[in-house]
Amino acid sequence: METLTISAGEYTEDMLQFVLAEMTDEQIDDLEIDRGLARGHGLQSEPVTISVVIGGAAVVAVARLIGQWLESRRQVKAMEMVATGYGVDSEVGRAMLDLAKAHAGVAARFAEASSGGVET
Repeated sequence: METLTISAGEYTEDMLQFVLAEMTDEQIDDLEIDRGLARGHGLQSEPVTISVVIGGAAVVAVARLIGQWLESRRQVKAMEMVATGYGVDSEVGRAMLDLAKAHAGVAARFAEASSGGVET
């Protein structure tokens, strides 16, 4: 069986919940999920997932969903950068916006090329 081991640090559980929310019940039923939990420190109320091993027929779908999760996080970070830039000065904000637009264009072309939509 194919397996996928993933760690997104403190964001691993967030990533896993995103993936599971996007999958069908049938896909989830085919998965085997083994969470790696951080050791508790003091009076920690709940364990923190720091890694996950996923196996089953839907591993390819999981990998694609992780790509979507990563892209959405990148977009959020880019918008935070733009907002911070505008907080400093409108010229800085416009420069950050131009940078975010350029990066979004590169990311979109890369996604198309890696999915077979564009020849490189």
